[in-house]
Amino acid sequence: MGLLRFGLKTLVTLTPTHIKDDLISKASHKLLESKLKGVIEKMLKLNLDSTNKTIDLEVKLKGESESIKVYITGYKLVKLDDERALLYFETIQTSREWIDTLIKLYFKDKPVPIPTKYAETLGIVI
Repeated sequence: MGLLRFGLKTLVTLTPTHIKDDLISKASHKLLESKLKGVIEKMLKLNLDSTNKTIDLEVKLKGESESIKVYITGYKLVKLDDERALLYFETIQTSREWIDTLIKLYFKDKPVPIPTKYAETLGIVI
């Protein structure tokens, strides 16, 4: 295990849950905003609750006049092997009915593949 992963694992283990969740939320907020630069105009909120396994976020998408709220419950990371993992969500609700319909039709019970380089770190923090 690399020094960075060891340090992260130690920090997560020793840090109270609410502080850990706040740190992860802030780091994820910046990461998602930069990775989705062409889609997201601004990430307004991202809160992770690792005890209750919920994610609450609000984003302003490019070209949209109003922000979109997303509430995710029951997330879990399933490690397939040393190199692959899948991220599952129990429910995803948004502030847009049409997006909820698309999720139910096309994404219900379908996991999100996690790239190898992020799977172990994500497993440590969530």
